[in-house]
Amino acid sequence: MNGTKSRQLRTGICALAAVGLFAATQGCSSSNGTTGTGGSSGGGTGGKATGGGSGTGTGGSAVDAGPPLCTGMTWMGAPKITDGTDVATPDGGTGLRVGTQGGVYTYGGTVVTVENGALHVTGTYSATAGYVGMGLYFDNCIDATAYSGFSYKLMGSLGNCDMAAVGAGFPQDQPPPPMSGFGVCTGAACYGPTSGITLASMATTFASMAGGMPVATVTAAAKSRITGINFGWHSPAGSDAGGDASAGGCTVDFTLDDIAFTP
Repeated sequence: MNGTKSRQLRTGICALAAVGLFAATQGCSSSNGTTGTGGSSGGGTGGKATGGGSGTGTGGSAVDAGPPLCTGMTWMGAPKITDGTDVATPDGGTGLRVGTQGGVYTYGGTVVTVENGALHVTGTYSATAGYVGMGLYFDNCIDATAYSGFSYKLMGSLGNCDMAAVGAGFPQDQPPPPMSGFGVCTGAACYGPTSGITLASMATTFASMAGGMPVATVTAAAKSRITGINFGWHSPAGSDAGGDASAGGCTVDFTLDDIAFTP
């Protein structure tokens, strides 16, 4: 898939919603506030065909089985995904691209800019904002079978925001195009597994991620076609533990740098 065409901003977690962790929203936006569109590849859905019978037989129908799973490709420059220096708004374009292989998405009012070679993540959320965050989407499904997870550097503040987590995107837990670039999940709940983090965290393993639907964990089949990495947190109401009891809501201001696959 050509990333400049698909800009898979809704990788199924734009959404990234772990059970009780991320709300499965589909209105994710790029860092400049525009709404991205789903990717066009990952397999289009086939039409329904009806076969004709002979003699006294009746024709049968071949029911559409949905898009096929994508094939995992190599991330050029792996294990490094980005050190921030290759993230920029393309000429004549919008949003932030990660080199020629992916991009940045945000949701819930989060803003991402590039400052001093790192991603600067900010956001002020009301008590009713719910699950908010940002992430990186990949233009192609990436074969991450050689890796154990993601590493990264977080510095700054999550304020009173709570339930911070990192997750991996993959087609089995993402809705079909155009809602995501490669998704094959057609159930009522489609969201990826996650693992809780703090600002002291520097790595998250695939094995520690849980709570996805319909695939709860990052299985071998999922790991062979990763579509992105997702960072999310919750905006607590005033009555929530860890929330601002006087007003609710929360504010984040941190930098994210040196994102890589972990051998």
